[in-house]
Amino acid sequence: MTAATNANLKHFTRLRRLIFSFNDLQLFEELLWLSSVGSKAEEVFISNNPVCAKTLLKRFIGARISNALRLNGEEITSSDRQLGKQLFPKPVVPRVRSLESPELASKARVKDVKDMKLSRSSSTVASSAITEIFDTASKIEKKTTVSCELLAAIIHHRSTNTCALLQALDQAWKGILLSIVKETLQDIDRRDNFMSGCLDDL
Repeated sequence: MTAATNANLKHFTRLRRLIFSFNDLQLFEELLWLSSVGSKAEEVFISNNPVCAKTLLKRFIGARISNALRLNGEEITSSDRQLGKQLFPKPVVPRVRSLESPELASKARVKDVKDMKLSRSSSTVASSAITEIFDTASKIEKKTTVSCELLAAIIHHRSTNTCALLQALDQAWKGILLSIVKETLQDIDRRDNFMSGCLDDL
């Protein structure tokens, strides 16, 4: 497709249907000029061209020619466009930076100096904030250590009191058992004496 033909197509931007046949279109790149016909060309028919044999034709058109909604009567779905964008991404055109005038260069240097000052100021603020955080963490750690030591002392004191109480209960229980055994033996002895007296009377 020549540049002259491409320029002529711009006069037909209101066409909603384009039909191409026997144009000897062989490569996908030869179809990129279709996007220049405008957003009104919603349906495209391409037949009797070598490019029609390519299975990814619909996905290519869906990705690179966004104004086309149907190809040869088949709807170009969103999945076709998404897959086409992955297979045929648009080339990235590098931006050429124009030559800066001395005035613009001077403004850029002033901006760089301001940015550097702001960066240093931000670094100072961040440093002081970090120092304050570490100081606060150290104070919290000291308080936590004191609290842990106090808790350990309380637990030890209570444990000591508990051990003493258990020992006292053990001693008292032993005394109770000895008293019961002693009274039982005395009762047995009294009964034996009573039975011996009864036998003597017989």
